Amino acid sequence: MPAAKPGSRGFLGASAWRGTLYALLCMPLGLAGFIVTMLSLAVSAAGSLTVVGTLCFIQTFAVARLWTRLDRGLARWLLRLPADEPPRRQPSRPGLTARFAAGMRDRQSWRDIGFILLYLPAGILLALIVGLMAVLILRGVTYPFKAWDNVAYYREAWGGPSYLGAVAVHSVPGLLAIILGPAVIRAATGLQGRLIQRLIGSAVPRSRSAAGTASAEGRDRSGSPRHR
Repeated sequence: MPAAKPGSRGFLGASAWRGTLYALLCMPLGLAGFIVTMLSLAVSAAGSLTVVGTLCFIQTFAVARLWTRLDRGLARWLLRLPADEPPRRQPSRPGLTARFAAGMRDRQSWRDIGFILLYLPAGILLALIVGLMAVLILRGVTYPFKAWDNVAYYREAWGGPSYLGAVAVHSVPGLLAIILGPAVIRAATGLQGRLIQRLIGSAVPRSRSAAGTASAEGRDRSGSPRHR
């Protein structure tokens, strides 16, 4: 099921504001997740041969699972991204050792940690894109008013000495940011969404997947010939 396509109303559309909000939230969330994960891994590795290290590894996997669950929920809410909880390896028996072994052998647990480490640079990139768009738009809107009665302000500026030339040089990038900004933010958050689906998400909800598997097994049993 593909993600819902944003509307075509530019910055007036709700999807553009949702994508912008998601881009702004990515950097603080990515920074917090990166710090907690790196500290947890460092403590776990330092005590890896002790019971404390084992507990720290289990706690690290649990925190990474909660953090990726939060990000999937955020992506579903703001990006309308279909991303459900991926399947995970379960402990074969009760006990601390079984939980530790299941976590260490679970590929999804390590994918969660890898995603958290990649999330920070992706969040910084998204924040830079939104910040650049905001600066261009703010400058483009305010420059004509600042230069209206101030000849010295635009005479030595780029595009001067004429008022129209200076306004064109400083305001056209803001106009382009207003027109193209939603598409740029959509493309950037789309890359982030693909990263989520590839590393920590499942496009098909687990309940639907389990129901489909059960129905397929039922059809196989009912359609197979009985051997006497």
